[in-house]
Amino acid sequence: AMITVALICGAIAERVKYSTWMIFVALWITFDYAPMAHMVWNGGLLSADGAISQALGAAAHDFAGGTVVHINAAVAALIIVLIIGKRKGFGVEPMRPHNVPFVMLGAFLLWFGWFGFNAGSAFAANGVAGYAWVSTSLAAAAAMLTWGFTEKIRTGHYTAMGAASGIVAGLVAITPAADVVSPIWAIVLGAIAGVVTCLACSLKFKLGYDDSLDVVGVHGVGGLVGTVLLGFFMEGTGLR
Repeated sequence: AMITVALICGAIAERVKYSTWMIFVALWITFDYAPMAHMVWNGGLLSADGAISQALGAAAHDFAGGTVVHINAAVAALIIVLIIGKRKGFGVEPMRPHNVPFVMLGAFLLWFGWFGFNAGSAFAANGVAGYAWVSTSLAAAAAMLTWGFTEKIRTGHYTAMGAASGIVAGLVAITPAADVVSPIWAIVLGAIAGVVTCLACSLKFKLGYDDSLDVVGVHGVGGLVGTVLLGFFMEGTGLR
């Protein structure tokens, strides 16, 4: 829950009063995040024992939060940025990062912390945790590379910001699938996520919404890519 609202906050940086934000957080956690987490993870409609899953004969699979955390946060972020509007100068003035080395440091700290986020979702030091650990690292590395290649084709050069964004995109994409995809398919999943999220982030200027930290493009689209592709790449029951 804490991470989810932090993601939303990144999309609306510089545009919301603190008091207003705290009210929103309390309401959103109660009426959106908690029902969604219950629905997918704790006996709700989409869990293995849920009514919808029983009717369809298949349950939703979200190992560590691709839908509950990332897609959920991105949808909320998109709605908010459309309501509150753009920052002054958006699309006119360059809004570059203030400190690129710190951005890179943050990306690598996230990468390290994501091992706890994904592998820790196994709730034990077992084979599932190890599987998730390996898949997480491979997907992040693959996405970093393919984001860079896509960026090179689109703009003619690589950027440190692109590398950082690619890392996060790969981490997000593997989150729902870290326990069920083999290492080779984790690389493929991450590679696809890097390309798709890079293209998605470039659309915000064309579509005119001001997402400060690309929450929609990286977390929303990245989570969607991982959620969809796990059905094709998962061990045992995938369509590959």
